[in-house]
Formats: sequence, C-alpha cells, structure tokens
Amino acid sequence: MTHPSRVLFAGLVAVLLAPSTCLAQRPVGTLANGLQVYCIRRQDTSLCTIDLWVRAGSLYERAGEYGCAHFLEHTLFDGSGKYPDGKADMAVETLGGIMDAATGPDYAHFYTTVPAQNRSAAITVMANMLRQALLPKVGVERERKVILDELALRAGNASERAIDAVYAAAFPAAPYGRSPGGTPRAITALTQTEIAAFYRRRYQPDKTALVVAGDITPGEALSMANSAFGTWRNRVTDLKPTAFPQSVTSPTLDGFTNLVSVSQLAAGRVAVAFRAPRASHAQRSAAMQLMREILNHDSQFGLAANPQLASHHALAVYVPRLLPSLFIVLANLKPGDTTSTAEALTADIQQSVANLAVACTVPSVAAYAAEELLSGTDFDTETLEGEAYEVGYAGITNGEGPQTLRERLHQLPLTVLQQVVRGYLGVEQYLVVVQLPCGTALK
Repeated sequence: MTHPSRVLFAGLVAVLLAPSTCLAQRPVGTLANGLQVYCIRRQDTSLCTIDLWVRAGSLYERAGEYGCAHFLEHTLFDGSGKYPDGKADMAVETLGGIMDAATGPDYAHFYTTVPAQNRSAAITVMANMLRQALLPKVGVERERKVILDELALRAGNASERAIDAVYAAAFPAAPYGRSPGGTPRAITALTQTEIAAFYRRRYQPDKTALVVAGDITPGEALSMANSAFGTWRNRVTDLKPTAFPQSVTSPTLDGFTNLVSVSQLAAGRVAVAFRAPRASHAQRSAAMQLMREILNHDSQFGLAANPQLASHHALAVYVPRLLPSLFIVLANLKPGDTTSTAEALTADIQQSVANLAVACTVPSVAAYAAEELLSGTDFDTETLEGEAYEVGYAGITNGEGPQTLRERLHQLPLTVLQQVVRGYLGVEQYLVVVQLPCGTALK
C-alpha cells in the first residue's frame, strides 16, 4: 500500500480567492448535531473531492498537549471501528483515491478525490475514521517516528524556521507562538492517553465541516452527510466554544525587538513582522492581501523595486487566521552576510512597507494588485481539491467565502486600504527576527 504523504504545515499557503461563481459561500445545510455541509457543484467533471475540516489545530491544545493536533492527524490513519490496522487507507484506494491530511494552527483536515460514483462510499470510510478512531499504541509509536522525520525536514527550511521564530516572539505565551507541527521534544514526550484526550475533546460534529466538490447537488451532499454523520453525537466534554483571552489574540510587537541567532543552515533569513487582522474582519483581511500582492508584484512600490531586497529575494507573507496574526516580510541571507547586512535589509523592508501609504492611494496600483491576486488564485483553484480547500479554510477560520471575497475586491474603497496601512503596518509596531547563516560570528 502506498502510504499517503502527511502535509506538516500549510504555513506559507496563502488563503486566496476562487475563480468560479459555482463555489459555495455558506454551508448548504447544518446537521442536527452541528456538522456543517458545503457543496461545490461542478458539472464538468466525473470526479468528486471530499474534504473534512475539524477545529482541532494547535490553537486548541491545552497545557501538556503541545503537538497533539499534528500527532492525532497522523494516528487517525492507523485504525478505526470498521477499518482497523490502517485499512481506511486501503478502502479509499480501492475506491480510486488516496487520502491525505494537513494540520495548521486553526484546523486539521482530511481529503481525497475519487470517481464520482464512489463518493458516498468514500465519505462513509472517512466518517468512520474520524468518528471511531482506535489510536492503537503500535500506531502511536509508528507515527511518532514519521512525525520526527517530518520535523527534521522542516528544520531544514530556513523560511519556515524564521516564521516559527517570529510567531514565537510575537506570541510568547499563546498557542500561535507554537509551530502547529510540534517540536521533537514535545512529540517524543506525548502519550497515547494525552492524544486520546485531545481527540475526545476536539473531534466532535459541532466542530466539523464537510466540503463536497464535483457534479453533485446540495441535496445529494446533505443526504450523504446525514447518512455518514447523522448519528454522530457531541460529547459533553467540550460543547462550549473556546474563549480566547486578550493575551492570546494580540501579538506582542512593542517597537523594535531584534532577536538574532545563528542558524544551523547555510542560508539565513531576516523576518520583519507587523500585526494582521483575523479572517473574519473581511475588509481588512482583503486589504492585507492586496498589500501583500503590491509588495510581491508591483514594479514601483514592490520589494523588487529595491535592488538590495531583490537580490535577497524578499517576499511578503500573509495568511488570514481565525485570530489576529502577522504580516511578515522575509529576506534571504546568504553565506558571508553579517548582522550589518541584516540591519540594512531591515531598514529597506521598513521603507518598502512605509511606501504602501502612497501606493494604496493610487487606483491603478490597487487594481493591478487585485488582478495579480485573482490570476494566482485562478491557477491555484483549477482542481477540485483546490476549490474545496478555499471553501473549507474560509469556513473553519470564519472568513469570507471565495466568491464573496472576489466581489469585495472590486468594491474595496481606497480609504480602507489606507486605514489598514495606518492601523497595521505602521513602523512603530513591528518585530525583527534575524537568523544568520551557519558560521557567522555574532558581534
């Protein structure tokens, strides 16, 4: 059996807009147990994507549970009531698909694409996997090794290391300060009992959404969802939504904080971070996405307009999340670069971000950024899985649906862009993390 790859963390995957008016903007229905159902109807395909989203990301881990979200995502594949010993994978493969999964700060999701005639059977298999997980000890130990290998690979990615360091500095005592994948130390220490407790608390129907994409009607999607999930009952352990205190929802960016370390990698990074709105703040989130596109693509106001930033491949990153997060600009550091290089890049990044105050007053610049955003999204959402991802992510983070976001872009006033620049990207509130290349001497 081909074991599906487990996507560790979709941290750098931007939540964009979708290219088609056929996308569901809201659930087509909610089961009596609270499970939400989304339907994306595309009549030009003989395939069907099933994407299950659970509010069970690292945001919801309690003390002593660090890494549980990612660990559980893996272990769910190791056996359930009707499919012990990892046979859920095999069952979906016999239906013509391969199951895969990912864990992020706000979610875990499980997805596959199968021939349309097998969609109901595939939903049934996936439902049993989520509802009746066995979490066998042998599976826990097997997945522990797999996860530690994934973390080792992640540790070799300079950009992801820098982003993890920025979030850790901005949210020092909050869940967003922890990488969704966990750390080797945390994964090594977790027990089956702790993983099972997280499973019982978070994997419940009122925290779950099903997205079905293909040649399927809303009525058919609801019928299949009810058949597979209708008898799933919420436990009394955690029925109330998690209440996040102010200290969790607001990053700490009190002026200049320069955290310098020497990376174990030949490459390093400079990361300059600013506050960013939550996904549910629709206008601000859309404006932030435009700011990202201006920095990444505009020839006059973008990062590449600065030769120094261009040579160091500077890139703006913003992914809307359930709670307020960060807008980050990264620049590469090469062997031989020093703290002086990092300081110069930091100043250049700040100037480029400051230039957005002018850029967002020019209608043609905003229009070009919107065009770039939509062009990239059209490419990213050509597949059923891409469309299902956009709808599911928006739902799980309380963001706008793809088509609503698309329409908002065409009506977004320049005044909103200006307010976002002033309110979030002001140079008086930022954080700098510098990870120097291996071998660089700290002064």
